[in-house]
Amino acid sequence: MTSKIEQVKKLLQPLLRPGSPEDVLQTINYKTTPDWDKEVAELTGGRKVDIVIEISGRATLGKSIRSTRSGGLVAISGYLSDYSELDPKIKEEGK
Repeated sequence: MTSKIEQVKKLLQPLLRPGSPEDVLQTINYKTTPDWDKEVAELTGGRKVDIVIEISGRATLGKSIRSTRSGGLVAISGYLSDYSELDPKIKEEGK
C-alpha cells in the first residue's frame, strides 16, 4: 500500500519545472514529527517554504503559516480538525 506522502509526491512531481533540484519537493510526516513547522525551518535554513497544502484546519493552520516564507502560499484543501479538540470551552457550550 502506498503511503499518503508517496501519493502526494507522485501527484506533485509532474508539476515541477524541468531541471529542478532533486530535493525541491520535501514532505514531513506530522505523526513522526509533531513539531514539523520547526523541522521546515531547519530543513530550509530558516528560509521556509513557498507552498504548504493544509488539510487539517484549525489544529495545524498556525504551523502551516509559520512554515511558509513571506509571500508564500498556504493552500487550504480541507478542514478536518474539530474546534472542540483544542478548546474545551466550545465543547462545554455545545452541551
